[in-house]
Amino acid sequence: MPAMERKLTDLTIEWLTGTGGHVINTGEGWPDPEKCDIPFPEEVGSCSFEGYHLGQGLFVTRTLGSFKAEFAGRVLPVALLKGYLTGPLFSIHETRVGKVISKDLTLGSELVFGADRSLFMHIDSFNSELDVEATQGVEMTTVTMEISVLEGLLGLNAADSLLNALKIKARPSAVTRVLPLELNQILEETLPLSLNGRMRILFSQAKTLEYLCALASHLNDRPNPNDTDSRVLAIMTELHGEILEHNGKIPLLSELAERYAMSARTLNDEFRKRFGMTIYSFVANHRLAEAHSALERTKLPMKTIAANMGYSHVNHFISAFRKRYGFPPGSLRRGKGPDESH
Repeated sequence: MPAMERKLTDLTIEWLTGTGGHVINTGEGWPDPEKCDIPFPEEVGSCSFEGYHLGQGLFVTRTLGSFKAEFAGRVLPVALLKGYLTGPLFSIHETRVGKVISKDLTLGSELVFGADRSLFMHIDSFNSELDVEATQGVEMTTVTMEISVLEGLLGLNAADSLLNALKIKARPSAVTRVLPLELNQILEETLPLSLNGRMRILFSQAKTLEYLCALASHLNDRPNPNDTDSRVLAIMTELHGEILEHNGKIPLLSELAERYAMSARTLNDEFRKRFGMTIYSFVANHRLAEAHSALERTKLPMKTIAANMGYSHVNHFISAFRKRYGFPPGSLRRGKGPDESH
């Protein structure tokens, strides 16, 4: 099977809230599942989820639900999850609102996580039931990745240290941990509504890496940084030039890490040391500079420019442009100078 079509697993979801089920292909090269309504009876409430591939076996989902007041305090069975993996999987489950109960049917264990506690799993297969407490509704973010992807993001030693610190080195295993709210907030920001396409993937990869690094730091298992040498300097110089010469194509963090044979964490840290910003921030600023030039030199519609830059709506582009330059993009088309358009 070609690398672009490598499957991690076919995850089968059997809804316990109504008839039917859903199959998610979580491997790279398969279509992202569209937003899916979970079939709750209307008299109970409503719930939905959506998911996105972030490249190379990294997958993120968002689940949103609300329930009628008369069901407050009740635990509602939602889904049975079943699937076999081609390799070990690491997953993070975090809720901003509500409580979720994860029942591992293989181990016979039951773990509760919510706004004050996150769930971490290291597994070879899915065989579990998810239930929700209907008091507050639920807003849950889940990130899953192959262990090899975790190693690619953090580096081999750092990934091993993280699993040890979480006490899930053995498989299968799962644990809940109390984490600072500011750390969880990073994970909640992994699916931005303002971006789409490769720009959203790059942002989501960067946020996932930021979360993993913050988690490792919080657990006091941050690895020693790589030695800075002439090779690293040459790589950073080449990487900087490559981003500038991408001719409109947005480079993904995972692709760059693989190309330069570095963990994404090391690549990002070394780039920030030399250029004062992360790879994502540099790409975003460079894209806005390209938009500035296109507005001045072409007659392309602003909606087209916004779409080319990776923004899901022209208003998101206008907001980002104003934040970067201090004046709206339309002023360049109206013949006004920046000082006249604040």
